[in-house]
Amino acid sequence: MSIVRQLAPGQAAGLHRRLALLVLVIVVAGGPWAQRPLLDFYTRHFYIERSESDLLRWVTQAAFSPGWDVSADRYAGTGALIANDLSVLVLLAALVLLISWLSARGGPGWGGCLTVGVLTALLANLAGLGLLVALVDDAPLAPADTLAVNLGRGSLIFGLALGVLLALLFARPPRGPAPRRTGSRPGRPHHAEGRPSVTTAPLNMPVGREPGDVTRYLCAAAYVDERFADRVVEDVLADEAGAVAPSPASTWRRWHGTAWRRRTSGTRATCA
Repeated sequence: MSIVRQLAPGQAAGLHRRLALLVLVIVVAGGPWAQRPLLDFYTRHFYIERSESDLLRWVTQAAFSPGWDVSADRYAGTGALIANDLSVLVLLAALVLLISWLSARGGPGWGGCLTVGVLTALLANLAGLGLLVALVDDAPLAPADTLAVNLGRGSLIFGLALGVLLALLFARPPRGPAPRRTGSRPGRPHHAEGRPSVTTAPLNMPVGREPGDVTRYLCAAAYVDERFADRVVEDVLADEAGAVAPSPASTWRRWHGTAWRRRTSGTRATCA
C-alpha cells in the first residue's frame, strides 16, 4: 500500500499488525456467531417482553451495523444479503484507508479516531441502503424521516464505539511540553561551521591568584589563538543586538580590544 510505504519499515509493520487486529475484531463482532445471539436478545426483549428502554434498543440496533452472513435466512432474499455484506466491506476498506492515511501523517488523536469512526459508520450505512435499493425490488423501507433518524442515530452510536476502538489501537500519545532552550540566543548557532565552540570552563580550572589574572589570560588567548580572536570579534564585538554578560573577574574591554587588534592587523597584539 503506497500510503503505508511513507512510514519507516518498523512503523509500517506495527501499523499492519494493528490494522489486521482491527479487521479481525470487526469481522468477529459482525459474524453470525455473534449476531444471531444478539438478534435473539433483541427479539426477546423488544417483541416478546415489550421492553420500553429506548437506550437499550438504540444500542442493540447499532450493534447490528457490522453484521454479515453467508445465509439469506435473516434477510429479504439474496440481494439484501449481498447489499449488507458489501456495506461491511465498505466499512472495512474505509477504515483501513483513512487510518493508513492519518498514520502516515503523524497518527490520529482521539478526536480524529472518533471522527473517523462516525464517518465510516455513516458511509457504510448509506452504502448499504443504496445497495439495498439497487439490488432489491420494492425493498421494505421505513418512512423517509424515520429512516433518516434511525440511520443517523445508529451511525453515531456505532461510530463512537468504533472510534474508541480506533483510539485504543492507533491514537498517538499526547505531546508533552516543548523543552526549554538554554544556552545561545534563538536563531544563532553555538559555533561557526568548521570552528571549535567555546565551552564553559570546568570548575577546577585555575582563574588566577592576583586581581587582573583573568584579563591577562584572555588577552593571552587572543594573542596566541587566532581562531579565538575571530570568535570574540564575530560573536561579541560584531553583534549589534547582543549584550556582553557581566564579567566581574576581568576587564573585558582590554581583552576584547586585544582580539580586535589581532583580527584587524593580523599581527600579535599586546594587552595594554
